[in-house]
Amino acid sequence: MLELRNIYKDYYIDKKPLHVLKDVNLSFPRHQFVSLLGPSGCGKTTTLNIIGGLDQYTDGDLIIEGRSTKDYTSEDWDAYRNVRIGFVFQSYNLITHLNVRQNVEMGMQLAGIRAEERKQRASEALKAVGLGDVIEKDVTKLSGGQMQRVAIARAIVNDPDIILADEPTGALDSETSIEVLDLLKEVSKERLVIMVTHNEYLANRYSDRIIRMLDGVITDDSAPYEIDEKTQVETKQVKRTKMSFATALKSSLRNIATKKGRTIMTSIAASFGIIGVGLVLAVSNGFQNYVDRMEATTLSAYPIGIYGTSVMFSDDYLYEDPPEIYPEEQEIRVLDDSVVLSKIVNVEQNIVTRAQLEVLKRDYLETGYADSILTNYNTNMHLTTTRPLEDGSMEVFSHGENNLTWNNMIVPTPGGSFHQLFGRNEYIDKYYEPIAGRYPQEGSINEVVLVVDRHNQLYYSDLYDLGLIEELDSRDIEGKVIPFDSTIITEKKYKVFTNDEFYQQETTPGKEKFTITDLGLQTEANPLNLQKEVNRYTLPTQEEIEALYNDPTKGVELEIVGILRLREESIYTEFMQTGIAYTPELADYMFEQNNKGEFVRNFEKAFSQNIPDSMFSKLIETMTKEFETGEYGEDPTAMGLYLVTQGIPNPINPDETIQIFNFYDPLQPDSSAAGLKRLSLQDYFDRATIYNATFVQRDADGNPTDYDPYATQDKEDRERRYFMDSFDAFIPYPPTLEDENVHDDWVSVSYRDLFYSPYHSIAIFPASKAGKDKILDGIKEYNKIQNEIWHAMGLKGNSPYFINETDILSNVSESLSILVQVISIVLLIFSSISLITSAVMIGIITSASVIERTKEIGILRALGARKRDITRLFQAETFIVGIAAGIFGIAIVLLISLPINVLLNRAFPFVGLGRIANLNAWHAIVLVLINLAITMLASLIPSRNAAKKEPVDALRNE
Repeated sequence: MLELRNIYKDYYIDKKPLHVLKDVNLSFPRHQFVSLLGPSGCGKTTTLNIIGGLDQYTDGDLIIEGRSTKDYTSEDWDAYRNVRIGFVFQSYNLITHLNVRQNVEMGMQLAGIRAEERKQRASEALKAVGLGDVIEKDVTKLSGGQMQRVAIARAIVNDPDIILADEPTGALDSETSIEVLDLLKEVSKERLVIMVTHNEYLANRYSDRIIRMLDGVITDDSAPYEIDEKTQVETKQVKRTKMSFATALKSSLRNIATKKGRTIMTSIAASFGIIGVGLVLAVSNGFQNYVDRMEATTLSAYPIGIYGTSVMFSDDYLYEDPPEIYPEEQEIRVLDDSVVLSKIVNVEQNIVTRAQLEVLKRDYLETGYADSILTNYNTNMHLTTTRPLEDGSMEVFSHGENNLTWNNMIVPTPGGSFHQLFGRNEYIDKYYEPIAGRYPQEGSINEVVLVVDRHNQLYYSDLYDLGLIEELDSRDIEGKVIPFDSTIITEKKYKVFTNDEFYQQETTPGKEKFTITDLGLQTEANPLNLQKEVNRYTLPTQEEIEALYNDPTKGVELEIVGILRLREESIYTEFMQTGIAYTPELADYMFEQNNKGEFVRNFEKAFSQNIPDSMFSKLIETMTKEFETGEYGEDPTAMGLYLVTQGIPNPINPDETIQIFNFYDPLQPDSSAAGLKRLSLQDYFDRATIYNATFVQRDADGNPTDYDPYATQDKEDRERRYFMDSFDAFIPYPPTLEDENVHDDWVSVSYRDLFYSPYHSIAIFPASKAGKDKILDGIKEYNKIQNEIWHAMGLKGNSPYFINETDILSNVSESLSILVQVISIVLLIFSSISLITSAVMIGIITSASVIERTKEIGILRALGARKRDITRLFQAETFIVGIAAGIFGIAIVLLISLPINVLLNRAFPFVGLGRIANLNAWHAIVLVLINLAITMLASLIPSRNAAKKEPVDALRNE
């Protein structure tokens, strides 16, 4: 039952009220056909709109089933219109992009009725109004009468309590009008039908009750109805309406389908921002991939390096007690350059034992993180062979090779024209291929290969040093070729010799021995007894070299069994230097032979391991045992000052020990003595041998000549040498008797080979970029553990076992990556402007769509759609445009990338750029989502404005 109590309705024009309804009081039963008659502007439609909840009264009350509507919320009115009211409008108000059935189903969709039930009830309603044969027909193809019948079917399908018909026959002819009113009359048998009409004849013919109005006042009521308060009962549970996003999406799709051209143009325009950003990301990603590929394919050329000795530069001295900057005093301040030099150059030793090397191989080779681990002993093998002379004869000569080149300052791999293969055959085969002959057999120490560059070239100087070509004038070198014949492969003989075989012990009377510093004689009782005699050795003469070469019992004979060249697909990995390459087994063999030979043992005596009260006797004994067994004691990191003090029968104060070592180092000022606490044992030995050993060189006749001890040189020369020796430690060339500081090097190298890190460097070749990251993370974790143990002992600085790895390639690639990122960010900022432009355009287009669909907004609100449903409807439309624009933009980016890649690769054919414009799949997805989010945000204001439109105002829009 329905009741209007003292209803007033005012409209305001220029802030002045216009009284449309004045104290209207009406009551209606549950079923009746009521007609509202009166001239235009008398308030009939306004009354109908207030009853239907399309418009709100200014004063009074609308009572529905005994409940006041004064406290109704917006959603209550929406549910009321959907469940209790069915509208039939003069202009039909059908949604043109929906077919007949879909128009009838719309109210049920808002009510949340399932699709199958909706379809069934819509069909029944349409059959009831005589439209069973046009259920799926487009509403724009129906006649006026048919469209009004569809409107009636839509009004009754949701089984409302009240049907409100506003001039339902106003746009129909007489015959059709009668048909429509016959339907409404039939409906009124079960429902309340209130019709607004100007046609008094039809009103009298069909109405059960006629109410007349004039100037907003009820002037006559043919059958007034009084409501019995006791009989008012709520007859229907009102459920709030809700339009799902799927429903909104379907409706928007149908609307868009009617405007394909405009939708396509809108999507294209909205995609410009995506295209700009997408191209930037594609090029950025492609270039980053190129950097990653370059890094991955050059891992073999730039492996992770662990050097036996590395030079670290530090500017910490600037922060200890920083002086005033930009002082005002008119004076020059004197800075002690010797102190600065001693602090900025820090020579670090990496303690890597054989046991640790096995752990590296286990953790990285066996796990697949590394393809190869190369140990570079820096062993001089004294390569000897024959060389052709101009007269056709052959001369025997010693190569005098040096395994280190300037390249070894960057990468920890052996160099020179005679060097070690960078791994086993299966690893080398990834990058190189035999173009003649074969690889050396696994485990062989007698087979070597010749390595050429991509052009089959070898330097003349290398060929000459290797005895493969005679001495030529520079004019004769150009165009010279050596065929791949049996001379190179099978008949050429090389031999390598151990130190004991190659060096000759001095026999000249009075020169068989020389004196060298011996820290092993240092004791508390006799702290200055530092000198000891050791044997002197000389280089062999030419006759002795020939005898060695021809002696079948001496040396290891080598044979070239193949020629290797870089594979074509490995253009970035020409990492082995040209020349002869021998197997890792030969390197291990020669190291072991030299290690146990008399030549090295001679200098081992300088450390006097068997003197029981020596400061270093216990330490050396412990270290030797640990290196041989791989079993470490309770304090494996204590290789420095801690074990030095513990290795003395009566341990002295560490500070006193530091003062003793200061005695060995004339350049170390007392004020910096505390810095020695961080020095490794090798540093102590290096300092002692550098500043106290005797230098030897040959005179014009080849005889060794003694020089004054280094400690007698003047202070300036000593400081200069100290600085340069720091770099010599970084590039420790193998000792020969021509070296001025031969004994220094021999003592230092001998000690390192026996008791310290026996390797000049270790090269770890990662299997992939990810494998390299795992290896670096593993080294960091190892260093962290070693430092924790070291600090737990109360010691500062890094543990002696701290490994300083070198990864040059990462530094370069990281710099390139940062550069790419910076450029990409700048370009993204500029290209993002187009996204903002697209967003503004989407907002404008959505606003235009709101204006176009205002009538539809009114229809949906009349059917019970909430404000948020209207917002959702337009956001769904924008969602479709955003998705379409994103996909279209990505497609254009991929399309444009094709010619970009072709042009760049043609412009730079030898660089291997590959797909430099390569949009990552995840970037594409994220771009579509970002574009979608921007378009949704851009549509937020227009869609909210659409939702704020009042239903009655929206329905008036044409």
